[in-house]
Amino acid sequence: MTETKIDNKKNEMKIIKEKRLDSCKINCLELIKYKNKDYIVIGLNESYSKKSIIEIYDSINLELIGRNDTDLEYDEINYISKMYNQNLLVCGSKLRIFTFYFENLKLNMKLVQLEEYPKIDNKYNRMRIKRFTKAFVLDRNLYRDPEDKISSLEGEILINESLGIYIYKRKKKENNEINEEGNLSINYLEKSEDINELNINDYAEKWNSSPYKFNEQVSSTVNFDVIQINYRYLAVTRPFGNLCILDIETKNLITIFEVKSSVDADRVIFMLNKYIICVGGDDGLSLISIKDYDVPLLYVIKPKFKVTEICIMDEFNVLITMRSGSSYNYKEYLLHYKLIPEKDNISNKMLFKAIQVSSELTSKRRSNLTMASIDRNKFVCIIENKIIQIREIN
Repeated sequence: MTETKIDNKKNEMKIIKEKRLDSCKINCLELIKYKNKDYIVIGLNESYSKKSIIEIYDSINLELIGRNDTDLEYDEINYISKMYNQNLLVCGSKLRIFTFYFENLKLNMKLVQLEEYPKIDNKYNRMRIKRFTKAFVLDRNLYRDPEDKISSLEGEILINESLGIYIYKRKKKENNEINEEGNLSINYLEKSEDINELNINDYAEKWNSSPYKFNEQVSSTVNFDVIQINYRYLAVTRPFGNLCILDIETKNLITIFEVKSSVDADRVIFMLNKYIICVGGDDGLSLISIKDYDVPLLYVIKPKFKVTEICIMDEFNVLITMRSGSSYNYKEYLLHYKLIPEKDNISNKMLFKAIQVSSELTSKRRSNLTMASIDRNKFVCIIENKIIQIREIN
């Protein structure tokens, strides 16, 4: 498909705020919402101490409002994700769950659970370096019809690592309450409540009585990025440029889409809407319809460059990071594309075309540009593992 371009000078990704952190390496990024405010969470390693640290910043002025450097030691964290209530999932060689709360106008974090690798004995487990690469809460009602929605009796976390996808569950509680509709309510720890300096210890004690524990293994194959696409299925990138659809319940491989997919990145798959998967890989961007089981867009962005991350904004805006593979002539780009849906009159299916809105060379150094959406036209990005930027798209 040919590329349509518009005037980049009028559509630059404007930098609103910037903060540089010296003597450290920022490894991961997440956005959290608390009391109707957005906060930026980063995981970093100090250069002089090698210690891992979590820091939380205000998303408007980049003011540091929270920091934890006591519960991570030297375990380099590589992924942070938001849970329900005021909890964070933190991935490294161990899985940690933190609860954040305000105390004396500062956002504090308390470690409420620390999990080792599941005890699955096989030759591959003994031979490899073990690291959790991604974790998120499973939503058993994601895109489920309203009349078919179920009551979740226990929390579930999906965890990915190099040779496995696992599900961790809470043990069932016998005192589940009955809600107004006559159904069992969710676990009491998952109810919305304000956690503060007065009740944080009680909350941690309740958590300790019902922690997440390994329940089952969904996959034992090499996996890279993984997302949940609806209440039953996962989309997974695997070697040889494939995107696979897995059934959470049966553990079976449903289908394989032969599209370009990155094999060394953990933020290259997102849902564009209920039926369309957006995946980046190698030098291209692909859209996959799980309704029609076809590929409405297969688009080469920048030959000889590799997509390392994508970020979905509102109104079919997609941010893409790409870098060259040469260590002698390194370049990293941040690109903004607009995806335009078009109905094909012959097949009666929805197709897409890609419009390049802007392109920017962000670095000529070894880097790992990562992004997260703040609102409909603002996003945060990390440049050269040191610089935090709040940017705006038109």
